[in-house]
Amino acid sequence: MGDVAVTFRVMPNDTNVDLAKLTKDLSAIGAKVGKVAGVEETPIAFGLKAVHIRIIMKDAEGMIDKIEGDISALPTVQSIETVDMSLI
Repeated sequence: MGDVAVTFRVMPNDTNVDLAKLTKDLSAIGAKVGKVAGVEETPIAFGLKAVHIRIIMKDAEGMIDKIEGDISALPTVQSIETVDMSLI
């Protein structure tokens, strides 16, 4: 199996969430399973921003669900969505 690049959109649960800390936490989770290829904040509405994180990892069954579970467990995360996945 090859590598995949997966992009997740993470929605914080409040506009007052420290996005720098959230980004650091997301990068730590991503580093456990592969290489973090990028993290960026995207404005949504009324001061709310989503964080997009792109992780390059091995194409293994169940990895996406595991990462989504780990990220969902963070106390400042409202939701997570896989928005892009491609083989490398």
